[in-house]
Amino acid sequence: MLTAALMPSVPVWGIVLSALITAVGSGGIGVLITKYWEHQRRKRAQTDNVLLELVNKQGRQLKAIRREQRVERHLCEARLAAQRHKVVNLDSAFEGVLMLFKAAPEKVPELIPEIVAQRQAHRETEAAEAAAVMKASLEAAVKAAEFDESDDGEDE
Repeated sequence: MLTAALMPSVPVWGIVLSALITAVGSGGIGVLITKYWEHQRRKRAQTDNVLLELVNKQGRQLKAIRREQRVERHLCEARLAAQRHKVVNLDSAFEGVLMLFKAAPEKVPELIPEIVAQRQAHRETEAAEAAAVMKASLEAAVKAAEFDESDDGEDE
């Protein structure tokens, strides 16, 4: 045992450490070190699992974003095609009216009902095209919502 004369010169942690070594024994230190490293491996494995889950979630989100981009690109192309068709219709109607004014200005009053009917037919066609694009847009939105619901329920 330590004498009172030695006590002031020995730090407290030295006493605790020597008592721990004496209590555990030389084999006990190996057990403590082994337990420590096992704990570190489990902690690292848990961290790796969390990271892998995050990477997988990010991959699923990226696939969903790319799918939504493809759908949006197709919808934009459809809208653009409808607008082009509308411009072509307007251009051809305008050119027709100009040719009519040049060729036979006296027949203009007779042909006005035909021009009005042709414009009405163009408007109906444009409305049908716009409805088709809107329907496709709504269907794409519904599919996207169904996909979001079928994802594993994790919020972003």
